[in-house]
Amino acid sequence: MEFHRWVAQIDRLLGDYRAVTYKRGEVLGFIANTHLDGVRVYDVRHCSAGPFDEEANRSTELAIDRHLQAAEPLLQFPALEEQAQELRRRLRDVGIQWEPEVIIVGRKP
Repeated sequence: MEFHRWVAQIDRLLGDYRAVTYKRGEVLGFIANTHLDGVRVYDVRHCSAGPFDEEANRSTELAIDRHLQAAEPLLQFPALEEQAQELRRRLRDVGIQWEPEVIIVGRKP
């Protein structure tokens, strides 16, 4: 499970607003039905560090801790805790890389 989706799930369960994130293909599917002209799609990555950057990984570990602590009163806590352990494992094994933003520019016909 991806970090942002996990955090968003906890926020929603706690009653806090958190926008749902979509995969690139889903976003492009939404746009396909808009009938815009001259559509251009740009993928933008906001990362200056590599996937094993110690500061970024430490910050992510602390964020996992904070969100897991906030989730303790929830009935879903055991599943969320299990997902947190998977996130930690992935962080150690493959590091972290933030998802790109998809910017779409088009004109009304």
